Amino acid sequence: MHAPLRIAACLCLLAKPTLAQDPVTWRLISLNGAAFGAHATLAFLPDGTLQGEGPCNGYGAQLTALPPAWAMDAVRATRMACADLDAESAYFAALSRMTSAAQTASTLTLTAPDGSTMIFAAMGG
Repeated sequence: MHAPLRIAACLCLLAKPTLAQDPVTWRLISLNGAAFGAHATLAFLPDGTLQGEGPCNGYGAQLTALPPAWAMDAVRATRMACADLDAESAYFAALSRMTSAAQTASTLTLTAPDGSTMIFAAMGG
């Protein structure tokens, strides 16, 4: 392979995938088949990050795989207490176990290897 082609191939491998310029905000409606009573959201940003609101705190993470795969680094969140801390712990724990994503215009479904699911609905319109 010629040097310019090798350089181009390497640059392609290093480039971050891009996401929609107008990210959709998704609201969690179901965790493992049960309605999620607290407020939790996520959005994929154009720079390859994920951000949202847990039941108590804002958070962010770097996506390391994009749908249909799902992977992210550790969640970084603010540290405010509220009455929904148990729901927030469950949300962040579930989010970190997910490995695949399926998206339509109105729903985002994340699935873990053990079959657990998170179903999100698109907010706004």
